[in-house]
Order: sequence, then structure tokens, then C-alpha cells
Amino acid sequence: MFLLPILQRLSVDPLPFFAVVVVPTRELATHIEEQFKFYGAGINLRTALCIGGTDALRQRLSMDSLPHVVVGTPGRMAELFSDPHVSWQKFKKNTAFAIFDEFDRLVEPSLFVFVKQLVEKLPEKIQCILSTATYDQSLIPADTIESFTRGKAITTINQNKLLKSVSNLSHKYIFIPQILKDYYFLHLIKSLWAETDPLTSSTIVFFNTCRECHFFHKILNHLGIVCTQIHSFLNQKVRNANLFAFQNSQYSMLLCTDVIARGMDVRTVKTIVNYSLPLSYESYIQRAGRAGRTGEPGEVYSLVDQYEVELLKESEKRVGSTFEEIKYKEDEVLLEMGKLDKLKAKLKVHFMAKGIDEKFSEMKKNKVAFQKSIKKKIQKN
Repeated sequence: MFLLPILQRLSVDPLPFFAVVVVPTRELATHIEEQFKFYGAGINLRTALCIGGTDALRQRLSMDSLPHVVVGTPGRMAELFSDPHVSWQKFKKNTAFAIFDEFDRLVEPSLFVFVKQLVEKLPEKIQCILSTATYDQSLIPADTIESFTRGKAITTINQNKLLKSVSNLSHKYIFIPQILKDYYFLHLIKSLWAETDPLTSSTIVFFNTCRECHFFHKILNHLGIVCTQIHSFLNQKVRNANLFAFQNSQYSMLLCTDVIARGMDVRTVKTIVNYSLPLSYESYIQRAGRAGRTGEPGEVYSLVDQYEVELLKESEKRVGSTFEEIKYKEDEVLLEMGKLDKLKAKLKVHFMAKGIDEKFSEMKKNKVAFQKSIKKKIQKN
């Protein structure tokens, strides 16, 4: 949506630091930077990637190479753009565009505090582009939008084409009691696994928590369902390597959290599975939008327990259709109940022995503490 016009301007006048692109996740930032490199190869485009979880010194050096386009996440970009020794300070008058992609996520408190710091550093005469596929104006106050402006020109891009493509997918759900969710999940995955092909038909499975994702990655691989995983518990190098392997058809199944729900384009993905429904309809649409990217048919399966009925109704309302219910014979689903229970028990012991559960708990505590500190900063301001 915004890439080609920027490259067109740069082909005429290749100014350093011409455009700044801010996105909510590291994976999306990496993906967008790769797209700029690919399409900008003909004009010798230079880029810089500024994301957390990687070497900040190396990123400072990449800024010193005078990139034409800088892509990154809010925290690291706010840090680098505030550094008086970074080359951008000398060339910031060149910056003509600031793109805030998936800005409905960028206005979340944990990110918005850094976005505001970054906006304050941008020059006054600049075109700000707010881009998203799930923008609901009623949920984002006018003063929040104004925080992006500060006298700057604003263009809002509401990419309705994602909702249209999601509406064309086949949406299905399996209604089950929560206590039996794991058995139905395994039964569904086994049936899909038989039809997957890393070259033509791959699957993404979404989880709401890192622990669930990590746990079932171990379970499925132990059962011979070879898959990879991406979630924030993994370090950035591993996340990048796993995503690269999936994008290049080394795996036909990816287990992940919402860190790759936005903007990721893997053409072979035909099927999406929600182990649990996400807590917002925007996330459901973003997850579903990873399938059928080339306009081909795609399917979205969701396991829905008794506590998720309202989430299901809201998702149906937003997509604009009634989802198809799939029913399995319970006796067939529970055939391997004993085997799965033994494997889960064994894995739980392994998690305890290796301190994995403690690490997940610590990560959750740190996240909560970070959110509280952000809330205090916002209240002070």
C-alpha cells in the first residue's frame, strides 16, 4: 500500500532517512524491511532495521550507513531517534514520510508511550500515514489520532480488502467442553496434517499464550507431526530462523501466538486453526487474513468451548456470516486419550524439572509489571 510510492519518490531523489516505518511487532518489521530490500534492489536502496531483542550497537551502525528507509518497532526506534549521536539527527530534515502500520495496535498503551516519544522527534513538515486493516474509529479517540499529527499532514489508510478476503474464506468451528479441548485439538490437527504440503498447502495454528504454544509444539513433534513455532518466549534469532524456515517451505505447519498475526504474507498458507478464540474480533480477522493471500480458497477452524460462545458470536458478526459447525464422533476423538494424557504428564514433569514453567511465570510477571509502569507514566502525563 505505501511501499511502491515511496520507492518511486526515492528513485528520483534518493535522500537518506527519507521514510520511517513503525510497526507493532518485530516479525512484521523484519518482513517489511525485506520487502523494501527486494523491491528497492534496482535503485540500490539502503535500509535499517531497528527492533528489540537484537544488538542495539549494530543497529546504530546501520543508521550511520545513511539508510533511505528505517523500519522498526516503537521502543527501539524511540531510543535510537533520541540518541544525539545517531546520524539521523543530522539528516532528519530529509524525512518526508512516517508510516505507522497496524496503527490500531500502536495505540495500545504499552506501545503508544514510545510512539509519542518518536512522533515528538519527527520534523514538523512530514506526511504521516496511519495504515491498518481493522480500524474502528469508534474505538480510537480523536485526541489519540491527533497525537500522531502535531501539525503534520495525516493520511489514514483503512485496508478494507483484508476484511473482504476474510469474508471469502470458509469459517468453521468445533463446539466442545473445555475439559476435552486438547483431545479434539489433536484430532483436528491429525486430520489436517494428512492434507498439508509445505510447497502448496501449509497451516498456521494460533494460541493465546506462549506456554500453550511451546507445550503443543513439544507434543505434536513427539507424535510425528513435525512443526515449528514462534512466540515471545523464544529469543529473536530463533524466531527469525523459524519464520524463515516456514516461509521457505521447510515446514508445513507453524504454531504461534499473535506476534505474526499481522502483515505476514506466506503464500502457501491455506488453513488457520485457533486453539482458542482471540479476545478481540480484530485479532480474529488478522489471524484469518494469513490464509488465502493469493485470492485462493482458505479455511479457518476454531475450537470453541462453553466460555467462548460470545467471542464466536462477535467474530461471526464482524465477518458477516454464520460459521459452519463441525461435529466429530466423541468416541473416535478419545481413542488416543490415554496416550495423550501420559505424554502431557511426562511433559509437565519435564517443564518443572527444567524450570520452564517458572520462566513462563516470570515472563508473565515482567509483562504485567511493564504494563503497570506504562500506566503510571500515562497517568503522570
